[in-house]
Amino acid sequence: MTTSLLAPNAPLPARRTVTLLPPDQTIPVRLFRADACGNSFLIVLGEAAEVEEAAARIVRQADRWTFDSVLAVGRLLDQLGLDRRVLLRDGTELAIGRTADGLYSVPMGPVTSSGDFLPRHRGDWPRFRLYRACGEPHAVVFVPSVQEVDLDAWGWATVPQANCTVVSRRPDGQVFARTFERGVNRETRSCGTGATSAAQLLLDMDAKPQARSASDGTSECGEEVVHVRMKGGTLRIRVVPGRGSYLEGPAWVWQAP
Repeated sequence: MTTSLLAPNAPLPARRTVTLLPPDQTIPVRLFRADACGNSFLIVLGEAAEVEEAAARIVRQADRWTFDSVLAVGRLLDQLGLDRRVLLRDGTELAIGRTADGLYSVPMGPVTSSGDFLPRHRGDWPRFRLYRACGEPHAVVFVPSVQEVDLDAWGWATVPQANCTVVSRRPDGQVFARTFERGVNRETRSCGTGATSAAQLLLDMDAKPQARSASDGTSECGEEVVHVRMKGGTLRIRVVPGRGSYLEGPAWVWQAP
């Protein structure tokens, strides 16, 4: 989600876009395109009221989108690309940083679970667990192989209440995940909140009861790292006791024509 609010070292090549706001529009906003592990975004940047109006117009034209999601950024605490501090609508401040190996790092906060998720429609569904990362709900389930899942069918069973994320782990420890995202109502090539939720499910499965008793749901045994491979690339989830989860991966931003 927020991984695309970053200044890249080098922009991606220009991609095909469509005009979502008229050239003579009076709404003073700037539009940017972004890519984070194959998940594409349109960023609407400006003052809060103008951003809300412009984003609403874009959402009404969803049939013309060539991207996965819209990020409405109504206020930056500093210039984009300096210290990369972003203030979200609910007042949460995200201090976006860089890792030693050059990835971007976004604090996702504590990932919470509220038990089993039951799809509204009857069917032979697996046992989903409901997780929230940055407030975004994901119905997550561990499966033998993510490639063998009919994700469209499972996804339509969980939306609009929650995204659907499936996760598997090979004997060699490699982790794979796929996410059917609500809103666009299809599988996307990667999903930050989905990867974070998938990693948390695995950590919860592996943890001994007495080892995961911190108030934020993290382990008391020290920092844990899970590499989650999605179709668009690999995301690294780092869980720090007392601080929550960090989403780490590559991202690029360029100004939309």
